[in-house]
Amino acid sequence: MYLDAIKEFPKGNLKLKTSKGTAAYIKTDVFKKQMWYVYEGETNSGLIPVHPDRVREILRMNKEGEKPHDLVEFKEIAVAKEPDYTNVVGQDDLNRFDFETSFALMRSVGDAYIPAYRPIVARRKDHEYGDRERQFQLYRRGRYVEFNLVYDRGTLFGLQSGGRTESILMSLPPLVRWDYDWHPQPDSAESELYRKFLIHREWL
Repeated sequence: MYLDAIKEFPKGNLKLKTSKGTAAYIKTDVFKKQMWYVYEGETNSGLIPVHPDRVREILRMNKEGEKPHDLVEFKEIAVAKEPDYTNVVGQDDLNRFDFETSFALMRSVGDAYIPAYRPIVARRKDHEYGDRERQFQLYRRGRYVEFNLVYDRGTLFGLQSGGRTESILMSLPPLVRWDYDWHPQPDSAESELYRKFLIHREWL
């Protein structure tokens, strides 16, 4: 897997030329999809992480006799950390109200689900969908499994109290995937999802 992944990176023996100076390749982080460069004459404290696609862009510019102003303009920007899903709704228990009020609230959530979800499906059902989207779906399902096994109190209670494991885990998706320290590509639909929706915000 590592050997296949490294083949997708530009060769490290090619230097990047900018108006500020020439940057030499130092190292590659395959899992984070970053290539690290430093300007000639500077110490490694000035390392600049650049995504492989941006490296190719700069190499293409250099081949055409052009130079970007500064490598920092192409620096890989870290994606904001997504919430850890612990107590996302603001409380672990719905116990602020009496039983009738609490039941009415939960029922209203259930009653609103289909009217809210069907328009989304109708709007999205004809969108293009390929292997990239499928792999992202499997990754997000993996994050759900993480939440379910690590944080969900119902699941933990069932497992710790000697319940039937097969029955407890039946709610998990049958196919998932995990990727170490995965981040979405800049300016992608997945990146927009992380920036705008997978963050703590006041929705009401």
